[in-house]
Amino acid sequence: MYQLQYILMNVYNKMIAWCFVIGTSVAGGYGILLGREYRLNSWEAITDWSKVTDIIKVSLTSHSIFFCLLFGLFIGTVYVSIYVLINHVSKLSQN
Repeated sequence: MYQLQYILMNVYNKMIAWCFVIGTSVAGGYGILLGREYRLNSWEAITDWSKVTDIIKVSLTSHSIFFCLLFGLFIGTVYVSIYVLINHVSKLSQN
């Protein structure tokens, strides 16, 4: 995600890059929900698309959205921590 954010920052701007990070974090939270709660495997997105669409229809509730946002916040917090560490360590090593 760091490398894609860097590319987006150079091609577009920082706002687009950080929106990508937020969207990816929430999508990761939704992926955790699909994998843990609904026992959906990643290859089923290719092999059994009808099962995936049925699960998506069933899984969009207020509780699942809260779950996705909560795990998205966790993923985002970990990412921002790593982002700050990477950028501060590189700035300190340059001085």
